Amino acid sequence: MALVPAILFALAALGLPGGLRADEHLDALRVGATLYTNITVLTKTSSDVFFKHSYGFGNTKVRDLDRATLLSLGYQLPPDESEKTSVFRQSAQSVLESQSVTNFVADPRVQEAQALIAARMDEVVEKITPQVMQGLTAGIIALYLLFSFCCRQICVKAGKNPSPLIWIPILKQFPLLRAANMSGWWMVPAVLLFPIGWPLMKIVWSFRIGPARGNTWVIGLFLLLPVTNVLAFLFLAFGSAGGGQPANSNVISLGPPPARKIAV
Repeated sequence: MALVPAILFALAALGLPGGLRADEHLDALRVGATLYTNITVLTKTSSDVFFKHSYGFGNTKVRDLDRATLLSLGYQLPPDESEKTSVFRQSAQSVLESQSVTNFVADPRVQEAQALIAARMDEVVEKITPQVMQGLTAGIIALYLLFSFCCRQICVKAGKNPSPLIWIPILKQFPLLRAANMSGWWMVPAVLLFPIGWPLMKIVWSFRIGPARGNTWVIGLFLLLPVTNVLAFLFLAFGSAGGGQPANSNVISLGPPPARKIAV
């Protein structure tokens, strides 16, 4: 019975149908945890490799061999991601090493500009002291508080209670929507479809906050334009309502009642 494997391998070596005769020699072949030495490949198929080694004959499945071994045995494999990345790197490296790029980098004017930029960047980094960082942080906080106060004023001018949410980022949108007579449900598509929903919500809010404040919708157009958007925002926060009348119709007057005319 021990002759059966030898006979099978002999038939494979002589050209068993379905096999591919190959007289290839390898110093070593690792299959899983087993290392074979002095390898002579007898035949290869799409699924198996038959070979002779130092102590006899053996065979292995193609799927059990690593990629490097399969390539050395002549199997054609699709490129993996690492090879694609290496090809991209080689292309990028060839572009960087091209003559035009080399001449551009070697240009004295380019080198002088690079040195000037590096020197300026070093000066900027040296000026960024802890005191400067603290000042920038304080300035950002002050600007945010001013912006939140303006948002509160817009809500008050529109006759709506701003609530403490007006001081919290993102959540300040709820009282601002209520000031423009818009539902808070606008925040759902604005957040879920942020690239489209948020700008759409701001556009609708811009055209509705003007009438809610007692002004015309035209102010919404100024809110959407550069430069004028800041002026329009400050006008909504501190300006009077259109026609000189307050936007809140529920204001109670504390002045004396008007004198009644007595009919004669």
